[in-house]
Amino acid sequence: AEAGIQVYRMGVDWGRLSPRCQLEAEEPCGVQDAAALARYAEILRLVRSYNMSVMLSLFHHSFPTWGLPRGATYAGPSGAADGYMWQHPNAIKHFVAFSTDVVQALDPLVD
Repeated sequence: AEAGIQVYRMGVDWGRLSPRCQLEAEEPCGVQDAAALARYAEILRLVRSYNMSVMLSLFHHSFPTWGLPRGATYAGPSGAADGYMWQHPNAIKHFVAFSTDVVQALDPLVD
């Protein structure tokens, strides 16, 4: 804030918040790590204490490892942006469940 910065942009890590999800799971996976979500809220409260606005990204090309093809250690030559995960029929419902949980928890702290 002293440096004239007025907006803090932060992304939440889907894999960190939903580490035990399985792409093949029919039941949508929301946030599974409450402590990690609480840590994000703590960071956002600190930012706001400096009278800064918060811009939060729910997805910024960071796929959870459970979204990679079986046996893969990375998504491909272009990284996670190759988009393999989005081709799976369960991906959208997992992302919606994750996003809904994050928005419900952090909405009061985001501008």
